[in-house]
Parts: sequence; structure tokens; C-alpha cells
Amino acid sequence: MSKETWGYQPRNNRPAPDWDLNPQTDAVRAGGCSTIGIEFAGSQKNAFAFMDALRIIDISNNLGDSKSLITHPSSTTHRRLSPEAQAEMGITPSVLRLSVGLEHADDLIKDLTQAFNS
Repeated sequence: MSKETWGYQPRNNRPAPDWDLNPQTDAVRAGGCSTIGIEFAGSQKNAFAFMDALRIIDISNNLGDSKSLITHPSSTTHRRLSPEAQAEMGITPSVLRLSVGLEHADDLIKDLTQAFNS
């Protein structure tokens, strides 16, 4: 399946209300953030198929490790919120969050590419 079929695009994460009070804000603004959101134009089924196709990046319900991880917030970290509350936060059934670890960038790019093309 090609990336055009998936219709993925990086998401602009909405800042929390206390964004400016967070000591990590300056690092994130300077490009120091290693967690990105991806929203697929398809369904949750498409998002799960993409995650299942990854070979280097592990599926997790938690982010923040030295290893690259991917999670589906709607069914993990935000599962207790109503669909309306999730939607207000920009969390749809087709949103994934990717936390980039210490693997070589070329390996991660290859893994993401093969998953998009599977």
C-alpha cells in the first residue's frame, strides 16, 4: 500500500494549557522533541496494519525509552476518555504517536518506509 493510499501526514500537536510553564518547552521549540504524531486518512484498521508491519520500531502503550516505540493513544493512553474528549484533543482512531529512540536514522527510515509500502 503506498503512502498516498494511507494519506498519512505529520500532526501538529496541540500544546497543553501550561505549555509555557514546562521547562522542556524551549528544547521542543528548538527542535529537540523526539515524539511525533501521525494521522492516517484511513481507519484504525489502517493504523494497526501499519504498526504491525514495523520490524524495528516496537508497539508499546507507553513512550519514552532509548528504543523507538509507537503507540495508538485512542486505545491505550487515552482509552478512558470519551470519543468527544479524544476528538477535542485531536486524538482520532487513526492517530499514532512515534517516539524516536537511539537506533540509526537510516534503519528507522527503512522500517517506516517498508511499513508504509506493505
